[in-house]
Amino acid sequence: MRRFGLIIVLLAFVGSVASLMAADKKVELEVLVWKQEATATYEAWAKGFHKLYPNVTVTYTGVGNYDEQVKARMAAGTLPAVISIPGGNYGFLLPKAGVMMDLSGKKFLSRVKDGILDGQRLNGKIYSLPIDLAAQGFIYNKKVFRDAGVSVPRTWSELFAAFEKIKAKGITPLVIAGQDQWPLGISVMTIAVPFVYGPDPAFDQDVLSGKKHFTGPEWTNAMSIYAKLLTYANKDRNDLNYGLGNQKVATGEAACVIQGSWAVSGILSYNKNAELGFFLPPAMDGTKKNTMILGADSTIGVNANHPDREWALKFVEWLTTKDAVNMWTDNARTFSAMKGARANFDSTAIDVQKYADSGVALYPLPNHMWFLPNVWSDWSQKLQEFNAGKITANEANQALEDYLVDAYKAYSKQ
Repeated sequence: MRRFGLIIVLLAFVGSVASLMAADKKVELEVLVWKQEATATYEAWAKGFHKLYPNVTVTYTGVGNYDEQVKARMAAGTLPAVISIPGGNYGFLLPKAGVMMDLSGKKFLSRVKDGILDGQRLNGKIYSLPIDLAAQGFIYNKKVFRDAGVSVPRTWSELFAAFEKIKAKGITPLVIAGQDQWPLGISVMTIAVPFVYGPDPAFDQDVLSGKKHFTGPEWTNAMSIYAKLLTYANKDRNDLNYGLGNQKVATGEAACVIQGSWAVSGILSYNKNAELGFFLPPAMDGTKKNTMILGADSTIGVNANHPDREWALKFVEWLTTKDAVNMWTDNARTFSAMKGARANFDSTAIDVQKYADSGVALYPLPNHMWFLPNVWSDWSQKLQEFNAGKITANEANQALEDYLVDAYKAYSKQ
């Protein structure tokens, strides 16, 4: 009996030593990120986690073309321990490939706001932690609006009247940055929501079943609004990049941009004193009910096959703590997906919260629900052609339908 007790003591001692050795082991956690606007947050997270665990250094690798680089690193077997992936169906590539650790049942998931995890379920399981919530709408320079004597428009008629006054001041009413292509899809989809997805949230499913079409009246109306908006936009809309578009709003050279709330930090990086606000695209003139795009944009998970996966899991869990959440809202300037997170970190957030509190309908980020990312990129290229007058709105809408239907077929076979 004594011999048995001695063995237990020795095993406990060896286990504790091994644990201490593991804690002292130098670990470098590489985090693959796709959300470039949150650089300041990533740096704050790295410092905060290193302070708690001095043996762990967190580094970040940003990717330009997310899908191509992820697939390349997956094929080479070089994916890092921690991987940031887009929210919704867009981010299911890695879980489908068996790369991501199943986080289902982890206690820290209870800190996520109600309903947000639903959009992250793949076959009932959760493979990544939602980090933020993004809203889409008009981000505007309040000083430009104030100097032009205009207020936030409630109808499209009011919006175009406001744009006329701003234009008369020699300022570009709306900046469109189409060189990077993806912002074009953001702009048009944001406009389309009150026309299409507010009245029929299942519109895309109706298209896939053949009941409706993108060439129908809903998307035709949305594209007619977009065409009119182009008359108030910068002439170099296909040549201006995302960063320079943000800069124009920050400096007051342009009045507003149609973007997601993730763009706020980028705009402020050019002018930290810029007075920014947020307003929704108006519902169809004569109707009061509006719809706001709001959903998980960025999520983060653990490479289940990485040797440092336990440290990676500890890092992901830490991201749900109050300190890490505050680092997100203070630096990224977008809503956190965690319960109790601050919602008044800047004026645009306050505006978004007012809309949410007013009872507007909410719709998840559409570009993350369109099954495969090539739908978004290919359609955005067609919007470039529309901007240049090379194709009609009907042709752009038909291309979108073709891309979505083909992508869904491919997605269903995976």
